[in-house]
Amino acid sequence: MDSPTSPVELNRATAAVLDEIRAGAKNPLYGTAPATASAELKRLVVPLLEGSGLPRLAIMHYGWFLREVALLWRSRTGRDLAFYLELCIRKWVGFGLEPNTLQFFVCELFQRLKTKGSVIHQPAE
Repeated sequence: MDSPTSPVELNRATAAVLDEIRAGAKNPLYGTAPATASAELKRLVVPLLEGSGLPRLAIMHYGWFLREVALLWRSRTGRDLAFYLELCIRKWVGFGLEPNTLQFFVCELFQRLKTKGSVIHQPAE
């Protein structure tokens, strides 16, 4: 297994998403209850995973990755979120998952949250 600190070459889309998050992009999942964040992730990303044609065991592994990403998205923002998302990608590449697929899920989730963000109840600031 590679170290989580080993570099993973990020594609352009992922680098752009992480830059946007670092710049302060709104995070509609921040501060939501775990059940709410999990339900939103299932609604947004699980159909992609289920329709991917991957073997069932691989779907389970990517599902675990997405659960970890959901935890990050509801507990972090800004530079902190971007750093931990990149670290999470490195970790799961080390576990043998395909880096471009992991990056696709992060980018797709970001885009879907960005367009659907108003659906989620924001905590009072």
